[in-house]
Amino acid sequence: MRTLIRLAAAGGLVLTALLVAAPEARADVASSVAAAVSQSDRGLPAVVRSAVADTYRARRNRPLWVDSPARAAALRDLLRDAATDGLDARAYLTAVEAASGARGDAALARLDVALTRGLAAYARDLWYGRPDAKVVDESLTRRHERLDLARFLAGAAQADAAALARQVDGLRPPHAQYAKLRAALARLDAQKEPTEKAIADGPILRPGTRDPRVVPIRERIEAEGEWSDEEDVAFAAPSYGEGGDWSRYDEGLTRAVRSFQRRLALQDDGLVGGRTLWALNMDDRERRRIVIENMERLRWLPRRLETDHIIVNMAGYDLTVTRSGQPVMTMKVVVGRPFRQTPIMRSDITDLVLNPFWNAPEKLAREDLFPKLRTNPGYFAEKGYRVLAGWSQSAPEVPLSMVDIPNLSSPMGSVRVRQDPGPKNALGRIKFNMANKHAIYLHDTPDRHLFKRSARNFSSGCIRLERPVELAELLLSTQPDWPPERLAAAIDTGDTRTVALRKRWPVYLVYQTAWVDDAGALVVRDDIYGLRAGGPDERKEG
Repeated sequence: MRTLIRLAAAGGLVLTALLVAAPEARADVASSVAAAVSQSDRGLPAVVRSAVADTYRARRNRPLWVDSPARAAALRDLLRDAATDGLDARAYLTAVEAASGARGDAALARLDVALTRGLAAYARDLWYGRPDAKVVDESLTRRHERLDLARFLAGAAQADAAALARQVDGLRPPHAQYAKLRAALARLDAQKEPTEKAIADGPILRPGTRDPRVVPIRERIEAEGEWSDEEDVAFAAPSYGEGGDWSRYDEGLTRAVRSFQRRLALQDDGLVGGRTLWALNMDDRERRRIVIENMERLRWLPRRLETDHIIVNMAGYDLTVTRSGQPVMTMKVVVGRPFRQTPIMRSDITDLVLNPFWNAPEKLAREDLFPKLRTNPGYFAEKGYRVLAGWSQSAPEVPLSMVDIPNLSSPMGSVRVRQDPGPKNALGRIKFNMANKHAIYLHDTPDRHLFKRSARNFSSGCIRLERPVELAELLLSTQPDWPPERLAAAIDTGDTRTVALRKRWPVYLVYQTAWVDDAGALVVRDDIYGLRAGGPDERKEG
């Protein structure tokens, strides 16, 4: 004999609980659960389906949820709250909603399995995220700690509502920025966004031009707090009063726009084009989307980073060294161009090369270096480039007249372009070798002026450092035979030398376009690589 109890749960969802009173009834329920588990759900990853099947098999197909209406309702609420993590709760609740409200063993079994599958999928997404192999390198994701889904589900089956909430909270990334971004998302969801008309698209606005869109740009810049005291006075001056030309893009507005661009790490050229216009039009809905994207990227990281590590944030153009769990050094960096992106990845610094040679990548040599000879035949001699036959240390030099540029070959075989050490060398005085398949490394640069710019994506993929000698001194600080004085003297000789690190330093190359700063303010940066859907037009200036 079976008794059916209907429970009206919060949010209008009706859950039906089955109370079993006889052995034959238990057998019927187990059979129904087994049938529900066997029904394929191709929308779920195989690891989720397998964990759910293992969980019910270990319980001899006894239900996890429907025999306790309170726990079932608590789980439904947890799945609905997946939105607080920037996840789509519908992905976990659709099957639950479809199975709710029906009667009979089969329907109850489908509901129980739907709840379990929803929890398993939510747990997996919260733990690992959903990294796109086209965006993030496996060197980062393969180091992620494994989540035993079946074990998690077994523990959840024994938990009351409060304990279940704690278990789900334990799946969230432990990184401090994740909790801060989650709180920022909650604030964005709580506030009512004012209806603000977007500034219309159009030709790039340049200083000195007149355009009706200048008026709303003034208002938006003022709302962003970019006017200095000096500009506030200018803004209120008689020339801007009644009859003043508010539609003229004047010098004061140009300075304020440049300040706004620097704050968002845009190219601070004072032009209002695709990127700057997108930033000016950014509303809370756009900020919410960006926060969600960055919470997802934090889920890709290993849950526990090494106590000593280096993080390079491409979107922030900065490098941070953490030692013994505390940040000890930060500096500016230059990262890859949009068409030569620095990859999201992890690697280890293995050694330093002092006064390095630079072997130009084939694509760069073919597309960038050789074409410059057309307008400047002495370019290679000026920059210290040599064309060599092959990759051996004793490779002979090849005359430029003998090089087949499209094929990078010569009568002596394939060729490479190598730059000698010196003040013009593209790698500067120090190269920090990292083991990875992308040939990415950190290095010095002779182009020091680039660090004065707010947007610093000018490299061919490798990371140029603002203060490379300081970083080298820190990495060698545990090697008494390499004090700063010896490092400086070795650099001054001009001789190429490799210094092995006794301790490898892990480097994480990440792409965080949003974070919460120490003052609690949400910081949003430009999506320089266009990894967000519907981002700013890459073809426009400003």
